[in-house]
Amino acid sequence: MYWYNTKSMLSISIALLCSVLLLNSCAESDATNASENAAEYYAVHSFFKKEVDSLQHNNPIVQKTVGKDDDQETKVMHIKDWKAELGAFLSIDLSKAAYQDMYEVDSTAQQIIYTAKSDEVDIQSLSIDFDAAGQLSAMKVVRNESNFLYQNKEQLSYVRGKEYSIFKEQHILLLGTNKYQIVSNFNTK
Repeated sequence: MYWYNTKSMLSISIALLCSVLLLNSCAESDATNASENAAEYYAVHSFFKKEVDSLQHNNPIVQKTVGKDDDQETKVMHIKDWKAELGAFLSIDLSKAAYQDMYEVDSTAQQIIYTAKSDEVDIQSLSIDFDAAGQLSAMKVVRNESNFLYQNKEQLSYVRGKEYSIFKEQHILLLGTNKYQIVSNFNTK
């Protein structure tokens, strides 16, 4: 009787071990598929992390124009915190799970264009241009967010080593519409 119980326990243990291994292999496959899907999208976030580090190190002079509605102000300055300055660009990360399978992709050697399949995602389009060496040279983003209280329409543009801009139109229920803009040119003198 003791031998029978030991044999039964051994069979149950082997069955449990096989089940765990089978489930684990399925989970790894799902994780692999998710990472393969994420790899389809250009690593915009990583590009801007490197760009922030480079700009922080080189400390370029920029001519920056900031505007709200019809009022504008222009200054020539050094940016102290490039991470904050380029925060809108750093937030672009199509590899997030929420964006998986949400974009049509059209690409050539010089350009990748991501176009949203649905109005439900905030980033409606992302266009990335590459130079002859295959490095990102320019990028444009159209981002829309809305709910019953507000609507935001945002256009971001970045030309590496030359300029960046953010145009935003914000409509808030009962408060009206405001337009904001930031246009900065790198001063290479």
